[in-house]
Amino acid sequence: MLSTSSLMSRTLAASSSKPTHTPQIPLTRRRLQPEQIQALQTLYELKSHPSKEERAALARELNL
Repeated sequence: MLSTSSLMSRTLAASSSKPTHTPQIPLTRRRLQPEQIQALQTLYELKSHPSKEERAALARELNL
């Protein structure tokens, strides 16, 4: 039979090892502006598979 203090220490140890879950705030979806769509279309017309860096640069430029 386990003592109360032994049981409590096991419960505390088990609860402290669980990862803490922080609730995430969902992102709101926004529609693209016509200028943003045009810039994206232009990039993909020039290059069907732009690099990650090119996409990131365009996203910064368009505030996406």
